[in-house]
Amino acid sequence: MKTNFLIRAIIMFCLLMTSPGLKHVQAQVYLKSAWIGPSDYKDDHAADANEKGSAYVLRGGLQLPLSVKTDTLLDGADTVPIQSVWAIRFDGSHTRFDHQHMEEHGFPTNVYNYRLGVVYLHTLNKKWTLWSTVGAGVYTSSANIGIRQVIGEAAVIFVRNITPNLKVGAGLAFDNTFGFPMVYPGLIVDWAIDGKGGKYFARLNSNEIKAGIKYSDKFQLYMNVDVFGASALYKDEMFTHMYYAVGVTPEFKVGKYFSIPVTLGVSASRNMYVNDRTVQDFFSYLGKDDLPHFAPSPFVSVGITYGM
Repeated sequence: MKTNFLIRAIIMFCLLMTSPGLKHVQAQVYLKSAWIGPSDYKDDHAADANEKGSAYVLRGGLQLPLSVKTDTLLDGADTVPIQSVWAIRFDGSHTRFDHQHMEEHGFPTNVYNYRLGVVYLHTLNKKWTLWSTVGAGVYTSSANIGIRQVIGEAAVIFVRNITPNLKVGAGLAFDNTFGFPMVYPGLIVDWAIDGKGGKYFARLNSNEIKAGIKYSDKFQLYMNVDVFGASALYKDEMFTHMYYAVGVTPEFKVGKYFSIPVTLGVSASRNMYVNDRTVQDFFSYLGKDDLPHFAPSPFVSVGITYGM
């Protein structure tokens, strides 16, 4: 089995099931914009198609706890705090494309994705925490929404406290994009330790990898890989857009609750294609040596987060 097939199968977890937060369930609102500069489009043979394109992505969402219950559990000689949390989550994105001479590919100009769900977090014992969600998403390229653009989604992640500074989680996500349940893997890692000059940290979840230094409560600097996908579902076809951006992010804390990350970097890979909405064609595209994609281009992102 090809290595690129395995990598893409794992990353597909973030395309239709992005987990907004596995470490804590807290009140949070975020808004993030990204601009991906123009670059040449390559076909599935890596040949130059003599076409160009750029993209602008606006993402936003909220997470709001509805019920928080705390208790204690005796685990041998230890007293373990137990927490059970119910919350609602919503996130959406609008991707606008600026295509040059690409009409014959059938690519849309705008793609809208919206997801609404319920989150449940429960402390199982001093080592394990369960994070789960269930909901539905809308994936469309127009204002007309039909039943074919709506799919059900769910995810279950088990997080283990390896050490006081390291948490690792793994689990599965599910959706019915092809009319029956599909399963995708998910992985998270959260590590932080105090060091000279600040707190060093590294985090990995379904759509981002970051590593850097938190110098103070007001400022942190890190390298990050941002993975984001958007799709439009039709009766017989499926449009996919996914980028992998690498950049440097200074993040500023403003006041008590607001933070502003600014990323400057490069879109190292940006795939965009239309395939048949069948499992066979889906895995056929994942197994290709080269997916239709854009060449590397500048990437700029600015966001704002309000969290309590």
